[in-house]
Amino acid sequence: MANNMQAQARQVIQQAILRHGGMARYEQVDRIVCDVTTMGGLAMRRRGLHADFPLPNRVTLMPRQGQAVLHDYPAPGRSCLYDNGRVAMVGGGRETVFDSDNHRQQMLSVSRLRRPWTVLDAVYFFGYAMTHYASLPFSLPGLKVVGLARRSSGDWRTRIDVEYPDGAHTHSKQETFYFDDTGLLVRHDYRPEVSSPVARAANFLHEYKNCDGLLITERRKVHFRLGRLVTPLIVMDASIKVREVMYSSPEMAVISA
Repeated sequence: MANNMQAQARQVIQQAILRHGGMARYEQVDRIVCDVTTMGGLAMRRRGLHADFPLPNRVTLMPRQGQAVLHDYPAPGRSCLYDNGRVAMVGGGRETVFDSDNHRQQMLSVSRLRRPWTVLDAVYFFGYAMTHYASLPFSLPGLKVVGLARRSSGDWRTRIDVEYPDGAHTHSKQETFYFDDTGLLVRHDYRPEVSSPVARAANFLHEYKNCDGLLITERRKVHFRLGRLVTPLIVMDASIKVREVMYSSPEMAVISA
């Protein structure tokens, strides 16, 4: 039974990869440049968005490398870097000095006690979340599948529960992905560990943009959930605008908005 579940999950993941543009195209992605246009909801407000740290404007993502640059952040003339769990602020005459090898551990040790976030806390969250999202579903092969469910109708047809290795820079060790009958990723469930020790999130993907075959979602609405039950409470509603997808291969086009 376990082997059958793994085989079915691999088949669904491969279908999803093809639906989102194919592994060959994703492996040629050098960077994705996008503008964060809106972000609202309870979750970020209680962490200090706008009051203690600003919303990033332009962000360059390198999902295959696990890196991101938040341009002119937290103020013009400075930028912040995310690199596989490390964060740094540069510009204004500052040398690039990463604060730690793993900022997540700092956040987990204090996030349940301290409100609001610092700028570097926000950089860690934006950095890992956005690179993680941009890597999906291409980063799913090789992960441990711990659950699978199918249904014959509805907005999703297959649900896959996966387990990430210890120390992975993602929302939580176990996450759940929902795909429609074409393989499109339509929902992503997780526990936002660095934000809340008790919260459960259902992240719905909307407004996919076709960047010469590569599908990138430009809007996410995150609902609070109880178990698998989705409540009407929206904890985050965020939109981006993809400006460019730049490829490492000269055969691949540069996609501009």
